[in-house]
Amino acid sequence: EAALVVQLVDGNGNPSDASVNMLKALLADESIIKAGVGIDQDMLELYREWGGEEAIRSRFDIGGVGGKSGRTVALKTLTGAVVDVELQKSKKLAVSNWGQVPL
Repeated sequence: EAALVVQLVDGNGNPSDASVNMLKALLADESIIKAGVGIDQDMLELYREWGGEEAIRSRFDIGGVGGKSGRTVALKTLTGAVVDVELQKSKKLAVSNWGQVPL
């Protein structure tokens, strides 16, 4: 069980080549399945930004699983219902400003 959070800017808000290169390598690795709620949209944005295939490999958007009438179910709810795992993610973290530098 693991999660990865990568901030693509340095402490001054400038693009971080090291973070971007590491993330591109991770996304290009077909042996690592990238799963999440809304991940298709995230990958589309990265594809538009980078223009590379690495942003679209080995992903599975689970946002539509268990939802009704096109509604997205939260990842925390899905993991509890499907694999009986409780995600330890505080409400404060979930609704924090992910664009803040540093996180």
